[in-house]
Amino acid sequence: MNILIPLDDEQNISYISEPKEWIVITLDNGNKINEKRYKSKSDINELIDFVVIKDKNEDMNDFLDEDIGVLIVPYKMNTDEIIEAFIFRELYELGN
Repeated sequence: MNILIPLDDEQNISYISEPKEWIVITLDNGNKINEKRYKSKSDINELIDFVVIKDKNEDMNDFLDEDIGVLIVPYKMNTDEIIEAFIFRELYELGN
C-alpha cells in the first residue's frame, strides 16, 4: 500500500498546493518497508492508494478522479505520526 504525503521544510504535512517535497511511503502489514521522496508530484510513478491532506477544504479533485483515497490529519503531524495514525485508523477519510 502506498501513501502520498505533501511535506513542508520541517518534514511536517503541508498543504497540497505548496509542498516543498512529496513522500511516498510503502506499507506492508502495518510496517513501513520503503519511502521515496519527490520534488514534484508529476515525478511520481507509483500507484497511490491514499493521499494524506492537511485540510478538508483543499482541492483534492485530482486524487478523487484517480480513485485515490483521501485522508485528513486531525492536527499538524510529521510522517511518523501520520503512519502511526494511519495504522490505528486515527485519520479522517473522505469518501470518493
